[in-house]
Amino acid sequence: MKISIYYLICLFVMTFCPSFGQNVDNKPETLRPAYITESGKIAVYFSDTENNSTCIIHLIDTGEKIVLKNVDNRMLVTDYKAVFYSYVKKQMYVVDLISKKTDTVADVEAIEVLEAVNKIIYHTKADKMLTILNVKSGTSEKFLDVDFYNVDREFNKLVFSNDEAELFLMDLKKEKTVKYDAGALTDLSLRNAKWDTKGQKVYLFALDDDNVHLYEISTKLNKVGQYPVNNERESLEIDTYFTSVMVLPNDKMVIGVKSVEKVQPGGADVEIWNGNINGFPAAVNFYKEHRNQLAIIDIKTGLLTSLMEKGKIMGYHIDHIGNIYRYEIFENDDTSLLNPPINLYKYDFDKNSFSYLSKFSSVLSNLLKYKTFPNLVYYKDNHWNYFDLNSGKGESISVNSDGKFYSDEHEYYNITGTESLNGPLEWKGRGFYLNDQKDIWYYDWKSKKIIRKTNSKKQEKNYRLCNCNYDLNHSVITPFELVTKPNNDLIITWNAGLHEFEGIDLLKEDGTITPLVWDKAHYSQIKRFKDYLIYVKEKVNVAPSVYIYNLKSKEEILLHKSNTWDTDVTDVKSEHFYWYNENGNIRGGIVRFPKNYNEKDSTKYPVVVSIYEQKFKAQNIYVPPTDLSVTNINFREYTADDYFVIEPDIYYEIGETGQSALKCINETIDFLAKVFPLDTERMGIYGHSYGGYETNYVITQTPRFKAAISSAGVADAVSMYLTYSFDLFIPDVFRFETHQWRFGKSFFDDQELYIRNSPVYHAKNISTPLLLITGTKDYVINWQQSLYMFTAMKRLGKEVQLLLYNNEDHSISDPKNQIDVSRRTKEWFDFYLKRRTEPVWLN
Repeated sequence: MKISIYYLICLFVMTFCPSFGQNVDNKPETLRPAYITESGKIAVYFSDTENNSTCIIHLIDTGEKIVLKNVDNRMLVTDYKAVFYSYVKKQMYVVDLISKKTDTVADVEAIEVLEAVNKIIYHTKADKMLTILNVKSGTSEKFLDVDFYNVDREFNKLVFSNDEAELFLMDLKKEKTVKYDAGALTDLSLRNAKWDTKGQKVYLFALDDDNVHLYEISTKLNKVGQYPVNNERESLEIDTYFTSVMVLPNDKMVIGVKSVEKVQPGGADVEIWNGNINGFPAAVNFYKEHRNQLAIIDIKTGLLTSLMEKGKIMGYHIDHIGNIYRYEIFENDDTSLLNPPINLYKYDFDKNSFSYLSKFSSVLSNLLKYKTFPNLVYYKDNHWNYFDLNSGKGESISVNSDGKFYSDEHEYYNITGTESLNGPLEWKGRGFYLNDQKDIWYYDWKSKKIIRKTNSKKQEKNYRLCNCNYDLNHSVITPFELVTKPNNDLIITWNAGLHEFEGIDLLKEDGTITPLVWDKAHYSQIKRFKDYLIYVKEKVNVAPSVYIYNLKSKEEILLHKSNTWDTDVTDVKSEHFYWYNENGNIRGGIVRFPKNYNEKDSTKYPVVVSIYEQKFKAQNIYVPPTDLSVTNINFREYTADDYFVIEPDIYYEIGETGQSALKCINETIDFLAKVFPLDTERMGIYGHSYGGYETNYVITQTPRFKAAISSAGVADAVSMYLTYSFDLFIPDVFRFETHQWRFGKSFFDDQELYIRNSPVYHAKNISTPLLLITGTKDYVINWQQSLYMFTAMKRLGKEVQLLLYNNEDHSISDPKNQIDVSRRTKEWFDFYLKRRTEPVWLN
């Protein structure tokens, strides 16, 4: 909200009430919309608490609700019946939505959902029975003694075998079954099946003690080949989980393999880190263990050809038409980037060799494929492009526009060039819809022209394509693919006034925009099912609720309110304010008001400043009063005890990370103190992770805070820069040069920059009492960083305390520890800012 005199006058006449005088035993409830039937008569959503998940089947016409506990997302729902599954309980539930009765099927090993044919396939372990349930008709087929089955969801086909050496191939759409003699498979263990690209042939993978056997089923069962699991001659081992199998259109198939290295007998238990090879050994070993290499099987000849290259870890992409692309994962990894670029090579089947294409981003969402578009789409240098396989050249999609197709929330976008927004959305085989920061654009494949479809400047709104317009397909060997849903229009979302207001609109192909819903609220988890939307709406003083929206009747219906026990939430008062400073730079922050705040009273209130990046997107987010998260303080606990909580938006200048945070925090406090009764002599500051680093830095630069809490924060940028992250399997170099720390340079190019922005080097200046919090298993921000800060302040005779939680990582997760850290945090601020009795643990 932009501050105006009129608004402030209006604000001063409002009153505020308590939000924390409630039963703390109530567990916060979160909502997950799931499904709406085509008729709009049945909606399904989940209500989750800490240890329980409740599935609610909502009958719209009558308002009745059927409840199931702890079921999974896998479901098949019609207007008459619904089927759900619980993996934990190994139970399937068949709900009759007319009689409201639920039948439970026990001992269900797994289920397959085939929505296109209204069928569920499930297997019961004890009796080895495979059942095909027709949900629409209620009928079922049962097959006994089934020892193997496999379902293809794309073609709605099923293959299975039984103990009598019979093999069945079923077309579940045509309801046609073919039986084969599987005597050849008697002594083998069937493990997997894959259909060809047309769904006409199926290939079976079977094992004996030493070999993989590959069979093809067309008119009969034919053996393609037999391959040793451990092939010493090729130094490879076949992945017998068959996680990387794909049938190509050219009578070829790829299969996952791993390199087998000879182990030297005897010797010491030592890991050699060789500085002359690409990648760090921990990362190399991780990829060797968890990522398959590929081999090609010629289906006609049965010949297996390895695509591995000795001593290198390769990544692969395979597109719809069977092109195989390969890149060396660590080839360009100089540790300066979280996602270093990759050199992509294309495989020539005739020559059995790879030829170089170009350099691409390794960010998975920045390299995409589409069934209707023959070329690879990629993001590079802050723009979308495609690589023309015929010409061997890159062609621009968005460069010839004035759009900004990158996220500038992260000021390092110009360094990496990879901070993309939504990927292009394919539209009816003719073009792409894509987002920039404020508008939606359309790129026509034929004319190669890009046009703006929305006008953010005129409407004073920032538009985004909603992810409910597509499904995301991706596997370990295929690029990302955004599959556009078959609708004739698009759902778009918008925000205005730095997310003060949000809404959902309908964008037609001719550019017409139809408003649907909007409010001073936050809309999330939007899903579309033809003519219906289902979504969650929340406000800072209204708990999240599930709604559906009828696109034809333009009617919004409230289905479910969460956290109804939170009766005090309506009295919560919180606003985001923004303005421009004397240099024309935007500044802002969220103000959370004390419960007894009265503009007529001269009373000043203590302040806790909670910091982490920009906060404006959170201004309409509901926070339960019982939420205990160390990643942030629960502002409702503090406002209920008559604190102001200020959450500044922090904007950065590359290379001036610490000073950027300091300036934004100080300017926000100084501006708001002129408007509201902030007691600037009784202020505390809190930050977690990056906010913990900022807290550490800020108190070395100013004495204005009377208490500080740094949770999992960095103290020494130099040592952190050289720390190896066993979470990400790379050094933390990238964080500083090209990521969140925004230093923009290597330590070896500008050592003074790192020292200048390292709190520990300026610890002598600290006069603020500091409470440090970390877990002994935190390797996101190495927990030793908190010890560095503690040691420095202790050595200097400063006032410092450290809470070291055993077996906790970056965020405190054990409930008893969450309660403990929340209590001690509050006691710390109460003692220093409210002059309350000193807690025993402080003395």
